[in-house]
Amino acid sequence: MRVLFIILLAFAGHPLVHANVFPDDDYYDRVLVEEATTLVDCDALESERLTCERIKRARYLAKHIKLKTFEHTEGKRRVSYREFVLIVHNPEIDEFRELRLGMPVDVAKTPNFQPVILSESDQDCQVKRLRGQSLNKMVFEIICGGRLLHAYAAKHLLFTEGKLSPLWGGRTIPRIEEAVYLDVSPHFVSEESARAGQAVFMQLIEQAFAELRRLGVQSRSSPGRLVTDVIAIDSIANLLVTEQTDPCFREHRPKGCDALIPVRPYKSDAEVMRAVNAVFFLNGGISYRYMRSSAAAGGALQFTNNRTKKYGGTYNSVLKHYPGAWIDPDFSRGTRSIRNLAKAAACLIDLERASLPEWARQASLHDPEFGLPILGAAYNGGAKQAAITARLIEAFARRHGIVEEMFLFHLFPWDQFLAWIDQTGHKLVPETRGYIQKVIDVTRHLYRHRPRLPEVNFEGDLG
Repeated sequence: MRVLFIILLAFAGHPLVHANVFPDDDYYDRVLVEEATTLVDCDALESERLTCERIKRARYLAKHIKLKTFEHTEGKRRVSYREFVLIVHNPEIDEFRELRLGMPVDVAKTPNFQPVILSESDQDCQVKRLRGQSLNKMVFEIICGGRLLHAYAAKHLLFTEGKLSPLWGGRTIPRIEEAVYLDVSPHFVSEESARAGQAVFMQLIEQAFAELRRLGVQSRSSPGRLVTDVIAIDSIANLLVTEQTDPCFREHRPKGCDALIPVRPYKSDAEVMRAVNAVFFLNGGISYRYMRSSAAAGGALQFTNNRTKKYGGTYNSVLKHYPGAWIDPDFSRGTRSIRNLAKAAACLIDLERASLPEWARQASLHDPEFGLPILGAAYNGGAKQAAITARLIEAFARRHGIVEEMFLFHLFPWDQFLAWIDQTGHKLVPETRGYIQKVIDVTRHLYRHRPRLPEVNFEGDLG
């Protein structure tokens, strides 16, 4: 059977070959390994070249460090702790230093924890956790010998679940794995690091679209066309940055953020979005690999898998409706792959696009950036929120005399539209309203070049 699968892969350019053939676990495991080796090309950089080389060196050092768990006494309690390591750089002597630290195994139960310094040789250092509960979001202030130093890599112990093979009953068992991962701090955020990080995730998204084309995955919103004909690559890049742009870092942030993050770490919203790209500058293709939200959404594009509820979750919906897209059937593994999630995201917004009125579908073909706020509403809140958004755009256009020729992203008055929604009290879920704002802001900020779809005749009808 494996031989047959390899033979069929040789004919990957023909969509029909893949109609009823699906990859095995080895294929998805190889994708994860390939993504882990996708890093920024330091030689292509100018001002950040030295920083990039230091990051790669620090990652190499961290990779070869072994970590363990231990018991730590806190008052009269014995608390389970896990080791983690920060690789910090001292610019005075141009050397790296390994700081071996400890944090509780169950961080959620100790939200105010501060790292424990484990080595006596590091007692001249002070390490303070500035923010973050998971390895994806932890940022530290490091002072050694009275000098502020910066971490260039980190290694953590990650507690997850592994699934046994069917031969062993298919049960899930606890497991511990080591993860070399460091969240970005303002020190690493610049125009060039953001561009370099963007190049990494655009490469992975482009690979995902190439596979969708090779597999001949059909669009459900535009029958007779491929998903890659009606969904733009840049739309997926936009959703990735939108999903990972922390609203608490933004200038106009939600209530409650002051308590979580008293001091905003970035000076502008543009810098907040650059920081999302810069995560890929630090971590390459594994960026956001270990991300899990409080609602159990996973990965860089935050898919859900609510099998116990009436609604099966966005991931399961894509698996069901696009069986030929080679979406990884294992949710835990699949949400670690940006290529896999990019395919899933393209299919999901194609599926949600099918429920939109004809004028909105045509408008999203004519200008994918114009259609993205509507599709973003669907991505965040489902088809109902997308339909409401489309109706609001339609009503706003009629009221203000906006003709179809202005249904282009750079011509449509988005700020006035959102202000009109707020003033008239139209019923968009607040989270979706905020998501649409982020989509618009990211679109304005992110794209330097956008590959255009072939010209189509706009046949939308507002009547």
